[in-house]
Amino acid sequence: PQDRFQSAAEFEQALREASAVEGNSVQPLGQGGTVVIPSPPPKPNLPGTRMGIGQMARRKGWFLSAIVAGLFILLYVAAIGVELLVEELQHQRAQRTQEAEQTAQAAISPTITPLDTLESLRYITDEHGVRMALIPAGDFQMGSENGDSDERPEHTVYLDAFYMDVYEVTNALFAKFLNARGNQEEGGATWLDASDGDARIHQAGGRWQADAGYEDHPAVEITWYGARAFCEWRGARLPTEAEWEKAARGGLTGASYPWGDEAPVCEKGAQNGAQFGACDGETVAVGSFAANGCGLFDMAGNVWEWVWDWYAADYYGRSLLQNPLGPDSGETRVVRGGSWVSSGDLLRSAYRHWYDPSNSNSNYGFRCALSP
Repeated sequence: PQDRFQSAAEFEQALREASAVEGNSVQPLGQGGTVVIPSPPPKPNLPGTRMGIGQMARRKGWFLSAIVAGLFILLYVAAIGVELLVEELQHQRAQRTQEAEQTAQAAISPTITPLDTLESLRYITDEHGVRMALIPAGDFQMGSENGDSDERPEHTVYLDAFYMDVYEVTNALFAKFLNARGNQEEGGATWLDASDGDARIHQAGGRWQADAGYEDHPAVEITWYGARAFCEWRGARLPTEAEWEKAARGGLTGASYPWGDEAPVCEKGAQNGAQFGACDGETVAVGSFAANGCGLFDMAGNVWEWVWDWYAADYYGRSLLQNPLGPDSGETRVVRGGSWVSSGDLLRSAYRHWYDPSNSNSNYGFRCALSP
């Protein structure tokens, strides 16, 4: 900075001195004249000689140009570096997102695999070959103003998405569970009351097995504790009462039955077919009748199904409106759906029934649910 000209006058004086040294004439600036400085042949800058002002200016210009060019190159390289950094960060972010999605999918169950590409979101299967259907998140109308008093008030409930077994748990599958865990006692009773004549699972050669011809019938004579233990063994759980009713309705708002408002019939080919009291008095193989709108079978008839909730007749008047779990305590657990001994009106989707969780019966079974 100290070598710079401090004013235009100082620059003019230096220019005159330089011109005198070069042997050129300079007219005063600002008086209409034109400064003419011929470019002399370059002279060597010998040691000890003073550098001309023109040479200094040219060298300073080249030096500044070099600095500007260097800065431009640095900025360009920096811009490329930033772009590469952004691309790398975007790549890492995408990779983390993919890993998070894979982790979330694995959290559903480490053994669940999609059935095929088209149905991988709606249906899944677990390591035991159990097929489950997705029930999407959203609101539904729970209860009925036209039913019994414990079905009122009808109210809107929101549920997160969940999976539900397509079929009721069969004798063959429950026998497999007993061979893995044993027929343990809980709540003052064994999970399966094999001593009851209506049970279709018995031991033979030290192993549990379903009776011949009943392998694909719904498992019965099972306590609520046995149903809960089985679902946990599969990495699942019992459905809540609200989940069960939403799944049973099959997307039909206000309908009395899983298929609509038509009364049930015993005809297996009919959309409103079901196994109930008017039919031959016995369970039938799961899936014998048509599926509802959610792709679930036997949500009406065949066997009553245990759910998670304690029963309370006045619960709908104080229930949570988002993911309700039922009362905190009680004496009986809820069963839903009617059975092969029930009258047709008990198969309604809103109908509520209850039973001692330590008891078992020939017309009580269950199915499992799963939270994604």
